[in-house]
Amino acid sequence: MSDRKRSNLKGFDPITAFKAVQTLLGRIPEIDESERFDIEWKALYEWAQGNGALYPGDIGPFLPQLGHVFGLPYLKDNIVKWGEQGHEHDVFLAPPYYYKKTKWNCSGYTFNSETKDVTLASVKEYLTRLVLHNVLFNTEIELLGVIVKDKDRAILTRQRIVDGDIPSSIEEMDDLFRRQYPCEKIKDESNYHGYKGNVYKIAVFYIADMRPDNCKIITRENGERHIIPFDCFISIDEDQLRKEIKTLEDQPTSQ
Repeated sequence: MSDRKRSNLKGFDPITAFKAVQTLLGRIPEIDESERFDIEWKALYEWAQGNGALYPGDIGPFLPQLGHVFGLPYLKDNIVKWGEQGHEHDVFLAPPYYYKKTKWNCSGYTFNSETKDVTLASVKEYLTRLVLHNVLFNTEIELLGVIVKDKDRAILTRQRIVDGDIPSSIEEMDDLFRRQYPCEKIKDESNYHGYKGNVYKIAVFYIADMRPDNCKIITRENGERHIIPFDCFISIDEDQLRKEIKTLEDQPTSQ
């Protein structure tokens, strides 16, 4: 199944897969939007195949090589008991990490900058979100690869658990986040897919699905409280970005 034999759970910076997907899409002169979903999945599959990051069926056989998973009650006979803990992912907790796989043949959600609503994400949008999450919030999300089972596929990631306290309310989360980041609140407790969460904008980036259970508060040695969003939807306002780039390009250069 893989051109390179998988021997361990090696983590990749999500930007490496993003660039590979972008490169393959760039070779296609014109993409029918109805085919984009499958084309992006194919691009990610090819990247995973070339980097030994395809997992047939599950990751259970590779976990015993990691010292921190020995004795875990939800790993038996090399079979992972994935928890049904969200609309986007099944989660396997193996401290100090969360292992996450997207629902079969899905690539999570994103925030649509045009409709101002949460929608299903394409593979490229999901990878963009992972990259931005690491850049903005230093969450150190690693892309492990793609799980393949018959005709089904899922994206596999690993993320270090953030030690801290969950905000006691959405108001506490909102207060800390708005004091910590120069942001604008776009939506307040918007209800979608059964969840309520705030939506913020930092520069050209939308931060959605901001709920207390998606954040942790850490207290630094000086007593300062710092909020870390560890699981939210992040997307780019493409229209605003294009306008700002054009503004910069139109500015006269100094001699």
